[in-house]
Amino acid sequence: MRRVKHGLASVRNMRHPELDNARTRGLYPALAHRQLYFDSPGGALPPEVVLRAMVATLRASLTRPGAAFGRSRHTLLLAQHSRAAVADLVGADPADVILGPDVPTLLERVAQSLSRTWRLSDEILLSRLDREDNVRPWLSAARPVGVQAVFGQADVETCDLPAWQYEQLLSARTRLVALPAASGAVGARPDVASIAKAAHDVGALVVVDASALAPYAAVDLGELGADLLAISADAFGGPRVGALIAAPGVLELIGSDWPGGAQAGLERDGVAPEHLSGLIAAVDHLADLVPGSTADRRSRIVASMGAVHRYCAELFDPFVEALRAIDKVTVVCAAAADARIPVLQFAIDGTPARQVAEALAKASISVWDGNGQAPELMADLGVADAFPDGMVAVGLMPYTSGADVQRLLAAISIIAAA
Repeated sequence: MRRVKHGLASVRNMRHPELDNARTRGLYPALAHRQLYFDSPGGALPPEVVLRAMVATLRASLTRPGAAFGRSRHTLLLAQHSRAAVADLVGADPADVILGPDVPTLLERVAQSLSRTWRLSDEILLSRLDREDNVRPWLSAARPVGVQAVFGQADVETCDLPAWQYEQLLSARTRLVALPAASGAVGARPDVASIAKAAHDVGALVVVDASALAPYAAVDLGELGADLLAISADAFGGPRVGALIAAPGVLELIGSDWPGGAQAGLERDGVAPEHLSGLIAAVDHLADLVPGSTADRRSRIVASMGAVHRYCAELFDPFVEALRAIDKVTVVCAAAADARIPVLQFAIDGTPARQVAEALAKASISVWDGNGQAPELMADLGVADAFPDGMVAVGLMPYTSGADVQRLLAAISIIAAA
């Protein structure tokens, strides 16, 4: 247990010069209680500003856009401001932002539209790192037209998605490549830019889900090389709203029978006004995590998310070291934090994952259990055979403190020793 105690001390004594964790924690009303939240792989806690924005909009009794009266015009303005906020979040043009109920729904609409141009000999290239909800829309669109789905495989040792394999998987028949900017299950961050370049060389469209990456690093549409970039607002403390951001000119490639073109067709259900307000507030919250700057919102986001990345990395590495030192604990693919986002899966030998999660819940610690919404990836990694009941998923956030991690490790140690 000596190594565990050393790891606990490293976590407890950590201080960060940029991100004031005490200030950050004060922005989240849920943290006023003794409950600990390590369940960020399923969505982050909403900050106070998001809750207030949504409640204020509900009290204003806004309605759908399109009418001449004020409540309707206000909703239209909220949609415009929401697109501007998302554009600042990823370095894009507001005119290229699509808003919808969630990412899988938006991907399904895009897939159905694009599949009209696919032919029997075509292929789509998906990824084992992606969550199941993001894979299903592409498979559903490909099967009726006889398009074959090929999968990029994760390295079973590192959980990375090696870019070199795409040189062999891509061909002149590849119409689309879809992959995540980071895995919300095992934390790996693929070399998306290299994969996107290889895909563009054969004329394929590149779709990237950056939802898991957005809470931990500045997302840049141009640097990733994506043609379409997906973001889920609840991943960084916003409401359940999905956004799809297109590179310049890409929306014109997505045909639609809907009046108004591709954007109107993809946004056909609209988003509730209170969710639009929450989305704007969530992006502003990220921009202000490191206070004091008077720069534009995009610059503030880049600066704040850089600080978040460094803070979480310094907290994550000693956490992984201490977790691995606990007897009977198995950790999946926890590489150095600089090469991943701070989420991982772990299991305790002889104790089902749900039992571990229930024991932690009794200790007022929230975690997820199961297959990380990536059953095929877990099967490829051998987790399904070694731990048929699944594993426990935990994630760190900028509101996570060293004391939180210390308490989690202590609780896991007690469960493992039982």
